[in-house]
Amino acid sequence: MTSPPSPTGLVQEIHGRLRQASDKDYYLPADQVEHARLDIQHQALKLTMNSLYAQRELVKSALNRKDRITSLLDVGTGSGIWALEMAEEFPDTDVTGIDIVQPGILQHSSVVIPPNCVLKVADATTEIKKYHEAFDIIHFRAAHLGMPNFAKILLEDTANALKPGGLLLLVHCVPLILKDDLSAYPVTDEGQPGFTFYQRAFNRVVQAHVKKARVKMEPSIFWHKYPCSHAPHPVNT
Repeated sequence: MTSPPSPTGLVQEIHGRLRQASDKDYYLPADQVEHARLDIQHQALKLTMNSLYAQRELVKSALNRKDRITSLLDVGTGSGIWALEMAEEFPDTDVTGIDIVQPGILQHSSVVIPPNCVLKVADATTEIKKYHEAFDIIHFRAAHLGMPNFAKILLEDTANALKPGGLLLLVHCVPLILKDDLSAYPVTDEGQPGFTFYQRAFNRVVQAHVKKARVKMEPSIFWHKYPCSHAPHPVNT
């Protein structure tokens, strides 16, 4: 199922690219070119986790119920590919994906949207307030960077929208270059031991998010530090 293009006010055009209108500290675009990049990120994460999601037992337990139809909300669905693939994997789950622009996957006439998948144009900061104990799982993938007052959305609105015992999945990527032993290369000046241009550039990206997007990050986050079922090996996220 599809929805109309973005309502006026959710996005604005700057230098030929669409970007979010409600948060001037979020610099990434919100258009089809950005969705193509997010699709590459989706494939990279899927290969990294060897799955569409971490915590496999918890996800399957939440969605594979025989007593009722289950439901899942994908916040900031981007192109919609993750929501579509989850709907295919869990045909008895109603999957809803929301974003401020029309999901890019709807532009491909060859793509068949499963009947249990709905992709909507909506502002998550207000849309999620409409639900009460509605979803078994709510999924955020790097969506919080574009949400003002994310702590309130997470602790109040999301908690209210989850069914009792529901599962909240938060996915975020920190760009780092790792050595073979999975330790991070240091952020140093040119000419110093361990220097790489990429690591310095990635560090500046992280620091820009910390400064502008009001986000706190650990310099290195690894799957083995947190429960992650069947991860093929410890990897950074």
